[in-house]
Amino acid sequence: MNMKITKPIALLLSALLLLSLAACSPKESDEGMTTTEAGTTEERATAPLTVIDTETTAETTAETTVAETTSAETTAAETTVADTTNEQTAPSPQSVAPTTPQTEAPQQSAAGSFSSGDLSVSVNGVRMRPNTAWSSYSAALGEPSSVTQAPSCHFDGMDNIYDYSDFSVYTYRDGGEDYVYDIEIFSSAIPTDKGIRVGSSAEDVVAAYGDGYANYSDSMIEYRSGSQSLYFTLNGGTVTLIEFYSE
Repeated sequence: MNMKITKPIALLLSALLLLSLAACSPKESDEGMTTTEAGTTEERATAPLTVIDTETTAETTAETTVAETTSAETTAAETTVADTTNEQTAPSPQSVAPTTPQTEAPQQSAAGSFSSGDLSVSVNGVRMRPNTAWSSYSAALGEPSSVTQAPSCHFDGMDNIYDYSDFSVYTYRDGGEDYVYDIEIFSSAIPTDKGIRVGSSAEDVVAAYGDGYANYSDSMIEYRSGSQSLYFTLNGGTVTLIEFYSE
């Protein structure tokens, strides 16, 4: 209750109590006297009157109520703060769960690689390689569509050029034997062992054979091993001719 309202009420109650006592005083005085059989009077003991200070009691009660309310609010606030603190500091199951180290897979290079083993090609079921005797293949390959002889640009004497529908073989003469020094593939029907064929892109070539090329230009990519080379002739970034060549 508001203290400004409680104090006037307490004062009013005190005034009313005093008026009541004043009105009752004669009656209590008469009652305090009693007549005996001998005609004498005898004073009767009357219990002392206790006056209650209502103003002080009311103020004390109000202070007690405020103190209890403040204590209750403080306790509730402390409890709320404690609960909030516990919620903030309590670890969640996910935060304390053991973690397993993740091992990344090794990165694989997009580019392939080149070796001397890439200097051969399977033609019509026959495995051919430069700097080998022509007689090793001629019977298996069958009759060529044409045979041309011309002065050699690389060796002394004459070259023999054996033309087939999808490829040509260049040979040179040495000690009575013809040796293969160049195999040209000009058809998409014959791929290399790594899948590159006429019509493949320059990017396809590098992806298959890697960036360890000996030469790279808009017109040609060369991979070399010793005296032998694998050439990819380009036109507009597209393979138009594949050569397995030996010096």
